[in-house]
Amino acid sequence: MPHRPRVLLAMDPATAPFVFTQRTRAALEKIADLHGVLADDFGRAEIQAALLEAEVLFTGWGCPPVDKSVLERAPKLRAIVHT
Repeated sequence: MPHRPRVLLAMDPATAPFVFTQRTRAALEKIADLHGVLADDFGRAEIQAALLEAEVLFTGWGCPPVDKSVLERAPKLRAIVHT
């Protein structure tokens, strides 16, 4: 089975359903493992834990700033995709 990258969505929770509709999310889940948490604050413990495993960060409107400290907490991160 091919590798499925771990994906973390980072955006305003009110915006997420418009960017990642059920159809879009289902298509993404066919090729990637989505973290069950929506990153709206990189300071929260559950988000920090998700960053440790994230390989792809999908960002959108309302995403908290992705600064040096966020990148340092994401050692497996290979790509940031802005929607």
